[in-house]
Amino acid sequence: MTNYKLRDNGGNGNFPFPGRRECLVEVVFIVDSSESARYLYDQEKQFVKELSTELNGLNLEDYNLDIRMALLQYSSSAVPVHRLVDWINLESFHRKIDRMSLLAKGTFTALAINKAADMVKNEKRSKSVRIVVLMNVGADHPSSPDAVTAALAAKGNGIKIFVLGLSGVDLQTDSQNKLLAIASSPAETYFHKLNEPQLKNNLLKHMVGVEVR
Repeated sequence: MTNYKLRDNGGNGNFPFPGRRECLVEVVFIVDSSESARYLYDQEKQFVKELSTELNGLNLEDYNLDIRMALLQYSSSAVPVHRLVDWINLESFHRKIDRMSLLAKGTFTALAINKAADMVKNEKRSKSVRIVVLMNVGADHPSSPDAVTAALAAKGNGIKIFVLGLSGVDLQTDSQNKLLAIASSPAETYFHKLNEPQLKNNLLKHMVGVEVR
C-alpha cells in the first residue's frame, strides 16, 4: 500500500513534487436520490463533500496525484451533476452538490452504474485509475435492469466499484448480498456502510492503493 498524507494546500488540489511519477485518478460519485433514500439524502451529499475535500488534499509519498471528480444522482433515471471533463476545482464541485435536489422516484441502480461507466469510458485519461463510489439502499424497483450485470460490465472495463450501503446495520441479507456482488473484490476493501466508523479514512487508504490498469 502506498503511504499517503493530507496536505493543507489552501484548497488548490493535489500538490505536485518535481521528479515523482504521475498518478491520474478519476472518481465518480453516485448518489442514491430515490424515495427510499429520502432521509439519508443530505447525509450522502455531505459525505461526498467531505470525502472529496480529503481526496483533493491527498498527497502520496511516491507519486504526484492528479484527481478529477464527477457526480451523478439517480432514481428512475441517472442524472449527471458534474462531469469529469468539467472538473476545475473543489469549490465549483461543491457548488454543484449544494444545488442538488431529491429526485424521489424508484431505484434503478443499473442505470446509474451504466451512466457512470459511460462517463468514465468517454472522459477518462490514459492510464488513469478509474473509481466509482456507489451509494445504495440495497433495494431496486422491480422494473430495474439487473444491477449486478451492469456492475460486471463496468468492472470488466477496468473500473473499481466501491459500494456504500445506506441502511447500515439494518441492511437485509438479500440486499447486502446484492451490494456485495456489485462491489469489486475483496469485499472488505470495496463494500462499506455509510455509518461505518472511520469510513473516510478506510476509503482513502483503499482508493490510493488501487492498481493502475
